[in-house]
Amino acid sequence: MKGFEKGNSDKADVRVPPAVFFVPMVLAVAFHYLVWPLGFSLPQALGGRIAQALGGALVGLIGVGLPGLALAQFRRTGQKVDVGLPTTSIIRTGPYRFSRNPMYLGVMLVHLGIGLGTGSIWVLAMLGPAFVMAYTLAIIPEETYLAGKFGDEYRAYKASVRRWL
Repeated sequence: MKGFEKGNSDKADVRVPPAVFFVPMVLAVAFHYLVWPLGFSLPQALGGRIAQALGGALVGLIGVGLPGLALAQFRRTGQKVDVGLPTTSIIRTGPYRFSRNPMYLGVMLVHLGIGLGTGSIWVLAMLGPAFVMAYTLAIIPEETYLAGKFGDEYRAYKASVRRWL
């Protein structure tokens, strides 16, 4: 991420690449399959493992699609996706109409989908730490930056669109 150089003051103070927010899920999957498989499955009356896998896949696919839609808005507006680079405008179209953080929401939905689909209690348990990491390490610094850069325009957007859903 080239925008993380020192001296670039027109950027959010996000100090880790967003891919870091997948680390709790990856660790939980490894722990589940290599150390202690602690799982669950839906009762047969609710469709059992097949329904569970399909439900997890659906949630995961929505989680993959949401950042894709957000990236399309970045391209459409000519903005860079790199959190280490300046933001030139507030995007209010596409998934940004209903979530201020569709990319982070997508990461959380992928995490949830994998947890549901695999039936891993460990993966689901690590969703909380992943959420806290994204919130404290990325969302708060980004919101602080946007409020400082765009002032009332960002505060109006923030008042009209929820952080997650």
